[in-house]
Amino acid sequence: MNDDQYKRIFSENLKRYMALNNKNQIDLINDLKLNKSAVSTWCNGTRLPRMDKIEILAKYFNVNRSDLIEEHDFTNNATGGLNPCGNTAPLPAEKIPLLAGLANGELLFYGEDRESYVLAGTGIDADFCLKARGDSMIGARILDGDIVFIRKTSTVDNGEVAAVAMDDEVSLKRVYYFKDESLLMLLSENPQYPPECYKGGQLDHIRILGKAVAFQGSII
Repeated sequence: MNDDQYKRIFSENLKRYMALNNKNQIDLINDLKLNKSAVSTWCNGTRLPRMDKIEILAKYFNVNRSDLIEEHDFTNNATGGLNPCGNTAPLPAEKIPLLAGLANGELLFYGEDRESYVLAGTGIDADFCLKARGDSMIGARILDGDIVFIRKTSTVDNGEVAAVAMDDEVSLKRVYYFKDESLLMLLSENPQYPPECYKGGQLDHIRILGKAVAFQGSII
């Protein structure tokens, strides 16, 4: 195999273990004191870590180094996608549909290709997920490219982060609704962006798609 193939294999294995352990890039950076740009390049498959870093990651996920650097066939594995190694047990996982966008108010998901689903732990009570865009939610530790898991609901409590549809555009916002004033406030988690306020007839163009229940570093 060439160098690019090794990078791809490591990236796929790393992202799989991140998903199964409910970890994202920020968790790896904080828990293991790793360089942010290095972790990003490992996840997107542009660089391979040194062997000492692979050893650190293997211990972190409680797997063998070979589980990170060797190619594995997970498709026909009845244990849920990971081969048992040593005294470790496989973690169950499920596929969450990835939102592609809206059309005439209807949710659209990616087709039957590699971007159809995101693998996540079974403890996540989510109906779909979406990829965060931009830096508007960095205060909530949601970064550009992160995957955010959404549980469908048309209402959320004040202060909760939700997927909000404005016509056919979807964004993540912290939601506040004041019934007596018929006022909806959508707040970003970045002081560079001012609050968005909507009243009266403007509310007809806005709806809550669901509540954000979890997120992880981008795995697609």
